[in-house]
Amino acid sequence: KKVVTLSLLLLHGFLIAQNTGHTDIEEMINAYEAKLDSIDKKTIKTKYLLNKGFMFAGTLEDYFEYAESGEDAFTKIGRSKFRRIYNGLRKSDLKSKNNKRLPKYDFRALRLEYKEKRNTIPLGIIQAKGEFLDSIQIENHLEKVANGLPIEEEYKKYFIFSAGALKKKAYSGDVTFEVVPGLFHLQNPNSIKSLEIDFADGRGFLPLDENSSFSVQYESTGEKAIAIRFKQKRRTFTSYSTIKIVTLNQEQPDMSFNINGNVSSNAKSANKIASTTSSPRSSSSVSGGSAKVFLGCDLIFDQPVIVIEGFDPVNEDDEDDLRRNYRNSAVEQDFRANGHDMVYFNFQDGGADMNINASHVEDLIELVNREKQGNQDIIIIGESMGGIVARLAIRGMEMQGETHNISHYISFDAPHKGANVPLGFQAFLHGANRIQPVRNLAEEDFDEALAQITAPAAKQLLLQYYEVNGLGNPIGDERAPHPNFIAMQNELDRIGFPSQGGIRNLAIVNGALNGSAASNRVRATTPGERILDLEDTYDAWLALLKFEGKVRTNHFNRSTQLMHFEIKGIGIRLNSAELNLDLGNVNYDLGAGGLVDDELVLEEIEDIDDLRLVGNGFRNFSFVPLFSSLASTRNITNQTELNRSYAFLDNRGQIPFDEAFGRNENTEHINAADIAGQWNDLLRLELGLNTVTTCNQIPTMNIAPPTPRSNAPFFYTCQNSGGDVTFFVADDPDPFGNQYVHSWKASGPRTLTGNGNTFTMRSTLPAGVYTVRLTRSFSTETIEDLPSNSRNRVRSSSSSRAFSVLTSSNRICSGGGGPGPGPGGGIPLTINLEDFDMEGKGEIVVWPNPTNEIINVSYKVGEESEVSVSLLSINGGYGAISLGSKSRLPGEYTDSFDVGQVAVGVYVLVVDINGDGMEKKIIIN
Repeated sequence: KKVVTLSLLLLHGFLIAQNTGHTDIEEMINAYEAKLDSIDKKTIKTKYLLNKGFMFAGTLEDYFEYAESGEDAFTKIGRSKFRRIYNGLRKSDLKSKNNKRLPKYDFRALRLEYKEKRNTIPLGIIQAKGEFLDSIQIENHLEKVANGLPIEEEYKKYFIFSAGALKKKAYSGDVTFEVVPGLFHLQNPNSIKSLEIDFADGRGFLPLDENSSFSVQYESTGEKAIAIRFKQKRRTFTSYSTIKIVTLNQEQPDMSFNINGNVSSNAKSANKIASTTSSPRSSSSVSGGSAKVFLGCDLIFDQPVIVIEGFDPVNEDDEDDLRRNYRNSAVEQDFRANGHDMVYFNFQDGGADMNINASHVEDLIELVNREKQGNQDIIIIGESMGGIVARLAIRGMEMQGETHNISHYISFDAPHKGANVPLGFQAFLHGANRIQPVRNLAEEDFDEALAQITAPAAKQLLLQYYEVNGLGNPIGDERAPHPNFIAMQNELDRIGFPSQGGIRNLAIVNGALNGSAASNRVRATTPGERILDLEDTYDAWLALLKFEGKVRTNHFNRSTQLMHFEIKGIGIRLNSAELNLDLGNVNYDLGAGGLVDDELVLEEIEDIDDLRLVGNGFRNFSFVPLFSSLASTRNITNQTELNRSYAFLDNRGQIPFDEAFGRNENTEHINAADIAGQWNDLLRLELGLNTVTTCNQIPTMNIAPPTPRSNAPFFYTCQNSGGDVTFFVADDPDPFGNQYVHSWKASGPRTLTGNGNTFTMRSTLPAGVYTVRLTRSFSTETIEDLPSNSRNRVRSSSSSRAFSVLTSSNRICSGGGGPGPGPGGGIPLTINLEDFDMEGKGEIVVWPNPTNEIINVSYKVGEESEVSVSLLSINGGYGAISLGSKSRLPGEYTDSFDVGQVAVGVYVLVVDINGDGMEKKIIIN
């Protein structure tokens, strides 16, 4: 999915034609810069000629609006935009090369430095003042210079404020924010009455200067809006940025592995294994990855569950990011509550040739086998690309005659038959990289995006691959995959699937198992439909270049304009390019499958001020088609064959998996929370984790409800547009009755609170970026049912996200624009459990309650029935725990069940009699 996200670097507004005519643009840029060099520097009072550094004027639009309107204003800054403004101001500075007011800064080194400082966020603050001339002013100026006439015109001056967080995420609720000394520059300090910062932590605005360092404690995971406010005499300008808190408590692993065999272990428990220095295999002479181990509730490393990360060629994520997916969905909690040990493995190079990374996984499997205690087998989960890498590793060991001791291989939405990235996106990226003057404006961004799309693993994964030579011409057939893809498919066909020792091959997928295109998310549904439509909306007379671009999904059996963009120079169409192809009678974009993470794409869009989405904007498309995640052996000849259901394929023996789990709706690729119910089914039916736990949980464990997820179909609204946006609880708000209480708090330009399962942000709110926090607590009734000595361990859980209210004059809102598309839009997602009426459909008596050993259940049967008794946890996400089932004749019965090995918590006991459920809330302490 990250290939998709970063191939959208075109959103930075720097895309130039990718076929012919690029020399014309380069010549125009050179000619334009020559004109700017001819401007009389004495007439530029600020000595910042902003035209020199900002050829796309939309980047500065918020600052222009601030100067023209005379009102308060704000902008949104990400690290890419901060870097662009910083470098743009440097280039705009008319002072000599060695005397520029902003020193040359190595942003790559900054990124590497703070990558190691996991919970420290660097802050950059820039303020400058410059002049920007429109095209008429430039021509009039040059004419006077040529004729020796005096230039008496006073050009309008614009304040530039660029400030924000220069890192996207932290791994703890305890975060340090610090100003980077080399990135604090106030060129006009006398114009600023005060400089303040708000961290969305409840403390409000705090004074900020070049020596500032702040310790901030957040109480929820998710997005946080950071506001830096520049107060002038009568007005303020606020610069917003966002960070993401991955986890509140960065739990230290019980053990850590490197694939070279080194193991480190802390001494929290005598049951943990000691350090070892086993000899590495030859393939591990260079470390290929690292793993963090979190032991099960018995604190013995004896039942390993290895999770292999997916595609990550720029190594943006690590083990904690990987782990977050399984904690948010309660998969980890289920495993660990039953004594299983989680091993999260992160590749050193997540975009390397998959065969190389497979050798590293082989080393890891061997290492885990050496270090685990007892003879329990290993379970291995490979998400996305990691599913293929794990398959290669396991089969490689089998074919070498090695014993891997793996009982279950779980493929999590892995693209066994290939992944899909629309060719239009790929063509855009290569076109952008060809123009050196434009590439210079965002070199680091281009390099990172190209690392995604040209990584060895990307060539092995993509169903269609667009590649260009040094002249920018396509290599080979643009409709075909890369030769490395074909070679990988041949290899996978040759080796097949794991088979040693009765191993179970399982698939869990985000594609709709019934083969439908249904989804709650906004996505393309019609062949030929635009899946991206962008334009630079700012007045072309105030910029050298203006951009428009479109990407479409293909028609069937006829040529489609998959990509089109054009560049206009000072209002005149300079250049255009397009990609027209006939892709036959298959459209991967519209198929059933795991969808791309549109939240990542929208994060990039929010960071851009010079482009806007037109119409419905970006839409989800199928990234890992269903036939690929199921590794179907059926020949794909048309759209019907592409979207064959799991049942259809399984009945014909065309799926190599023993079982597959998924919904009849397409969900976000490798989002475990979206299919939490299906994960619960897999753990229950295949692994038996919902019977009874193998050990008690740690007695001091806090009792807290599952972390709630909020969602809304939009990430912004326009002020006074009537476009109110309602957030909702995205997971099931209360699957067991009135057990939870949900509360909301929005902090930002105004503080708002609310209660219930929905929360509305009005378009009448003050403009700015808000942090919207959702908190889930147990109801008073639930807490009162707890033993008195347990009530002090009850905690709430929460998460947050950012939401913008844009001024009505913002370019996105011009023409009466309303709310804009947001992450995962659509209706709320629900977990796969029935809604239970707590009054029940009959009468049952349960005693003692609370209990920690035996529970007795009395009930009445009116006719011959099948009776099953189970527990549903409401505070730990452990799925259904079956206590037993029996056939009963009419009569009254009392059954006793041993719950001594069930984890401490609050449960709903369900007595099901021929489908009629009777429920009773119980406490196990």
